[in-house]
Amino acid sequence: MYSIEHAKTVDGWMTPQELEYLAHLSSGASVIVEIGSYKGRSACAMAANTTGILVCVDKWDDQVARAEFAKQTGRYGNVLPMPMYSQDAARLFYELGVKFDVVFIDGAHNAADVEQDIKAWSRVLRQPSSVLCGHDYSTRHHLGVKQAVDLLVRKFKVVGTIWTTESQ
Repeated sequence: MYSIEHAKTVDGWMTPQELEYLAHLSSGASVIVEIGSYKGRSACAMAANTTGILVCVDKWDDQVARAEFAKQTGRYGNVLPMPMYSQDAARLFYELGVKFDVVFIDGAHNAADVEQDIKAWSRVLRQPSSVLCGHDYSTRHHLGVKQAVDLLVRKFKVVGTIWTTESQ
């Protein structure tokens, strides 16, 4: 149903079920932001399934990962990479009045940083039908993500390890 075949070939930790879910979210969105893009696995799933724009915010300290991201997402004309810190990008979009249909958080994984990301990026959601979501909601590997989400997000569901406010 959704185009995720290319995304599945990109190095990363997103499962096919999670890629399919991101493709689903993206198909109804016109402005999407991803925080933490690494080599572009999830970005490719989102970009391939939206007619809108995908903003990818990542520091890309690893130049090999940055080059791979550019290679993998280069086939899509709707990806805007922003090599910035998450908080700086969120502040910029807030000051410019830019609103997003989907915010996907997959940057830092400790509780304090995830809390900051949830607070900062919630301010730039287009309401009421916009979706705030993120990766790695797990007690096994990323307890910080679970702690932050449980603390700050009132209603959410989990798809794989993606927490999402969709339909909540």
